[in-house]
Amino acid sequence: MGPVYKTPEQEPLEAEVLKLISELREQLRFRVAEKPRRWAGHLRRRTGCGNDPGTRDERRSCSRPRRDGPSQFSDGPPIQRRQRANGAMPPNSDSRSRADRRPVFSSIEEYLGRNTSAYYEVLGQVGQGQWNPRRDARPWVRFCLTAHYHQARTQVRRIREIERLYSACDELARGHGLSERSAGPLAEAALGLRLRNASYRSVVDVTHGEELSDLTASRDLRAIVDAGLFEPIGQNRGRHYVARPTLRGEYERIRADRAPRETDDPFQIALGQLQLSMT
Repeated sequence: MGPVYKTPEQEPLEAEVLKLISELREQLRFRVAEKPRRWAGHLRRRTGCGNDPGTRDERRSCSRPRRDGPSQFSDGPPIQRRQRANGAMPPNSDSRSRADRRPVFSSIEEYLGRNTSAYYEVLGQVGQGQWNPRRDARPWVRFCLTAHYHQARTQVRRIREIERLYSACDELARGHGLSERSAGPLAEAALGLRLRNASYRSVVDVTHGEELSDLTASRDLRAIVDAGLFEPIGQNRGRHYVARPTLRGEYERIRADRAPRETDDPFQIALGQLQLSMT
């Protein structure tokens, strides 16, 4: 009895697309922590961090976006650089932890939601209404490779935007004489989220690694309001804070610099690279 189903043999063009995806995943490796961590609200969802709270140092190394340029990547994640500076890690130790060598998971569910028609079209093309192991599954494989390519591109773009936003909010905090820990909550508010005392403390905990009391958080929030960056709404227990136009403008400026959504077929890009390599 022969095999029930035979996996399609990988073609050179598909191998080239996998290389493109691997290059994007390599970029993502340097922008996530050793384990998925929690980052409240939009910042967590946009950067792909998971829900495991982890230790405070680990949370900080994940949730605080990288502000280093590509030339800094060889020094390892922020937590490792701090350990080296403090003498806790030898300077010649392997900067690529096990996490750096692990694949970066990225769901393609978002891509499928934006391309539902194409999704059902390729399913119909491969399935044709009933199971048959002799049908070629290559169109489905190529569709999934295309989805992973574009989803990885989207993740890289979002993370870079979050890094820019965090840096901008960090500069705003310093410029207004606010505590450095205010940068994370400022970034959350700039994205359009509203903050309360409790959520402010939560964001500071995961972005700065510091547990605040209600009183300290209230003082921080009052200072941010006095700086003209937060607008308080409501009274007492119902009070929350939203970004004022100056703060919202930071994110709008970053969004305005966003390149148009890429719609290029990765297989066409790969084909061009293959042809170039053969000349």
